[in-house]
Amino acid sequence: GIAKAERIEVEKISSDISRFKLTLAEGKNREVRRMCEQVGIEVLDLRRIQYGQIFLGPLPSGKFREPFMEEKSFFEKILRKPKKKSPRSPKPKRGVQKR
Repeated sequence: GIAKAERIEVEKISSDISRFKLTLAEGKNREVRRMCEQVGIEVLDLRRIQYGQIFLGPLPSGKFREPFMEEKSFFEKILRKPKKKSPRSPKPKRGVQKR
């Protein structure tokens, strides 16, 4: 499907540089870069600042931190959530042909 941001905030840094904050419902690999490319925006730097209800703060690229106690319940809720299965049509019985 077509990717779209739920929310966009723009901060003008200079005459030719702006900072954007994009909120996505679901982010796929390189999705923000592709969205910007489609509208002619060159991405110089890209940082994730929040994941769901978890604010990452000044976390260096490629690093992690242990979740705070309040954040652990967010992850537990996600992990407990059952995956939605797509409805399947019943398989035809062997030896029976559809006409």
